[in-house]
Amino acid sequence: MKTKQCHTCNTETEVAFRVRLHSKKQWVFICEDCCNLHKDSPGYTYGGTWKGKRH
Repeated sequence: MKTKQCHTCNTETEVAFRVRLHSKKQWVFICEDCCNLHKDSPGYTYGGTWKGKRH
């Protein structure tokens, strides 16, 4: 199964969330724990879920 590295905490994860943080135009992948920390922040935009088992 493939993994992605979390942009925020650098851990490897099999399920990553594509998000924009701080209203920047750049999309990044973050883990579920970091997603829960950032989802109520201003500028947070959810852009989909990446799953390693599908790739």
